[in-house]
Amino acid sequence: MGGCAAEFCNNSSAKGYIMKIFPRDKHRREQWVKNMNRPNWTPTNSSYLCEVHFAPEMWEPNRIDNKRKLKPHAVPTIFGFFITKRVSFQEPIHRENLQKPTENLVEREHIIHDVQNQDQSEQEVGVR
Repeated sequence: MGGCAAEFCNNSSAKGYIMKIFPRDKHRREQWVKNMNRPNWTPTNSSYLCEVHFAPEMWEPNRIDNKRKLKPHAVPTIFGFFITKRVSFQEPIHRENLQKPTENLVEREHIIHDVQNQDQSEQEVGVR
């Protein structure tokens, strides 16, 4: 089985992620592709999306066999540069709480800058 077809996502079943094949139904497949927002790309019959792109409400709740199965009309809605971890089913995700990739990047740059400044300050103190 291949990796996830979403841009910026390198999840795969080999890494322990649940992979969902694109629907065969033309209408549902078009919905998935539209939500991916991946220009000039067409899924093949062996294209997959990983579990992180589906919100918790898209999964069937508390199955007896403990397997996670998508609801019949589930559509992936979670995409972005920093979306790479599993979604917790105990804490619902709300779209307004997701940051845009550029906001995450700016925040990350500030953190890196702060750590570099702290390292430099510690080195200066050690020299004196």
